[in-house]
Amino acid sequence: MGKKMVKKIILFGTGALFCLMFIAYSCNNNQNPTTKSTGTTGTTLISTPNPTSSAFVTDPSLPPPDMDTDLLAWDGTTTEEPTLVGDIYEVNNANELAWIAAQTNDFAGKTIKLMDNINMDDQPFDGIASLAGTFEGNKKIVHNININKPSVDNVGLINVLQTGGVIQNLTISEGNILARLGAGGIVGINYGDNTMISNVANYNVTVTGGSGYAGGIVGYNANNITIVNAVNSGEIKGTSFLGGIIGLSYNNSSTPLNVNITKVRNSGNVSGTSSFIGGIVGASSSVTIKDGGNSGDISGVGTVGGIIGVTFQHATTIDDSYNYTIATINGNNEENGGIVGGLYNNNSASELNINNSYYLTASYGAVGKNINAAPLTDNSTEITLAEFATESTFTNWDFVNTWSMGTLHPILK
Repeated sequence: MGKKMVKKIILFGTGALFCLMFIAYSCNNNQNPTTKSTGTTGTTLISTPNPTSSAFVTDPSLPPPDMDTDLLAWDGTTTEEPTLVGDIYEVNNANELAWIAAQTNDFAGKTIKLMDNINMDDQPFDGIASLAGTFEGNKKIVHNININKPSVDNVGLINVLQTGGVIQNLTISEGNILARLGAGGIVGINYGDNTMISNVANYNVTVTGGSGYAGGIVGYNANNITIVNAVNSGEIKGTSFLGGIIGLSYNNSSTPLNVNITKVRNSGNVSGTSSFIGGIVGASSSVTIKDGGNSGDISGVGTVGGIIGVTFQHATTIDDSYNYTIATINGNNEENGGIVGGLYNNNSASELNINNSYYLTASYGAVGKNINAAPLTDNSTEITLAEFATESTFTNWDFVNTWSMGTLHPILK
């Protein structure tokens, strides 16, 4: 599917970078993303995951699970074709996962199911090129992943997620992922429509976008997506557009993306040498975040926020979320926010609604810089460390199904 499609994605990502770098100066790129892949929708429907089911994912501040000592360690070259049972590839070891990654198809209508934990043994790995089917982690763990592609865009355990793509019940643990643009712990770029990622965790996998766009779960989101029950403790590094869950979510369209992020937490440090850095999302043209929490250190040169670095172009909503840290900014403090670093009006009416959310005392206020007085509804509350550790502080939060009270702040159940 290929090479031609991936090349177009790279060009689109680069254009988005230059456009966003000049949003504050009324950048207006009228190009439409005509390179969207049509994809082949698999027989497994997007509704397959059950977001309300009991998830294996726990708060990332807990130690990562121990790796099985008897796992087959990958030697970096050997591949073995896994057993195909009906439409399900049953992957039992690292050699079989390497075979999956070596394929050029996108597995539309198929399921890749992990039958055991996987040890990639820090061997150089390319990731799975494209997925339009289901990756069923089966509550297993991919350990010691090493993807080092400093001159390549859109890299992750799964490089490109296509229409029909579902990823669920998966943990990655320890390792490094490096790309030029679009580095993600689970997905490099989501290019498919109405994809879903649920019950996933990144435990201590460092994700680096050398030229930007890096996220603990998704590096670059370019279409409609749902992410539910996701946690990240991996360090996120690079230049700009960096987030604990998503680095950049944007497709340069007059129609807002439908991006829903629910029940997510980040405890990984997110640090950039430039701007648009956030605890959950680095930069977004439209997103809804509900039940999100950040306790990782967030730092950058400008436009840095505890939940989102910058929101622009279309409406963004943040409900029942919190930021436990004070973002560090090495530039203009006006662009630093306890919840959102900046709100920009980019030639269409940006709108930001913050409801029932909390941030730490001594931050620079809930929202940093607001360009062109874009519409803002701020129902957030600044609270102390002691209040963060008290359940009654978080009025009307769901401490039965979603949250439990940790020692310092709420954590996901």
